[in-house]
Amino acid sequence: MATEYGTVYLRRWDRWWYFKVNGKPVKLVKLPADQTAAELARADKIKELRFAPQNTDTKLDALTCQELCDRYMVDGTTEDEPHTVTNKRRVLNAFCQEFGTLPYNRLDPETVKRWILSMKDWTAGGRRHAAQTIKRCFNYWVLSRKLTEHILAYLRLPEAKARGEEYAISLRNYRVMMEAAPRWLADIMFALMETGCRPSEVLELTADEYVAEFGIWRKARHKTSKKGCLREIKLSPKMVRITEERIAKYGTGRLYRGRDGGTVTASYLSERLKELAADRGIPDKECRKICGYSFRHRWAVDALEAGLSEVEVASFLGHTDTGMLRRHYGHTLERVKYKGDKLARLQAHREKEEAKL
Repeated sequence: MATEYGTVYLRRWDRWWYFKVNGKPVKLVKLPADQTAAELARADKIKELRFAPQNTDTKLDALTCQELCDRYMVDGTTEDEPHTVTNKRRVLNAFCQEFGTLPYNRLDPETVKRWILSMKDWTAGGRRHAAQTIKRCFNYWVLSRKLTEHILAYLRLPEAKARGEEYAISLRNYRVMMEAAPRWLADIMFALMETGCRPSEVLELTADEYVAEFGIWRKARHKTSKKGCLREIKLSPKMVRITEERIAKYGTGRLYRGRDGGTVTASYLSERLKELAADRGIPDKECRKICGYSFRHRWAVDALEAGLSEVEVASFLGHTDTGMLRRHYGHTLERVKYKGDKLARLQAHREKEEAKL
């Protein structure tokens, strides 16, 4: 759909309307499930919100980065989840400590890039998240027709190294850590190892997400939920029993909690895992690679070696296709043969490997 301000188009696979800013596609609004593209194209909400004539606020042009970020946190995050708002605030606070007094139109993408890469306390994923958050802040003001240009549209970070088999926790280290872990941490570690879930999927699990009829966790919110993807996690008989025991114990709220019954975040979990690994004498080189995702990597490697196909493993892990699997586990895929689709083979493989220890 063409307007006098640019081209607006609908991607049918994700049902999002896009508008091009500086030649880059930017999300506008998602097509409701009960509306066709034609109905949404006629909606006054779209026309008023996105396609209004240019009306640049000259006062806004003179604002500093601090003032732009402060306004964005008030006006541009009203539909975000609470944890998303917290993460954005953390990133933008750090950004404003460095660039807050600078007029926004004097920002240079290369300078911002060097600053992000200099943040050694952030992980590679954290640095990419910071770049995305800062760009979204400026995207918001361009889409609101308050800024005439996106100063950081071409901010790019180096491609991150894919984490795969080398980050999978070894079965020996897993056993050593389980022997010394406090009960609350051991329960989380076992759930991660048994299901191959993302850490947040276990840590945020509630009783409402357990479907006893099918023996699954059906996650209401997950990493790919915005794409309209369903996330169902098949449970082993042991995990079914453990889930039902935890529901009986806690009833409502999160099923996996900390030592004092409090919330456990993914970052807190990774810190405790590294501390536990160091206390148990695991070499520093291996300790640095241990985090909440280490169990997910172990599950994926074991599943592939046990004979599950790429499509099956990608489905169990909650990926929309096999692309992510190939990037992270390419070496594993090269050496395994695909033999079937039985989860029992994964358990048999695990038992065989543990018997060697």
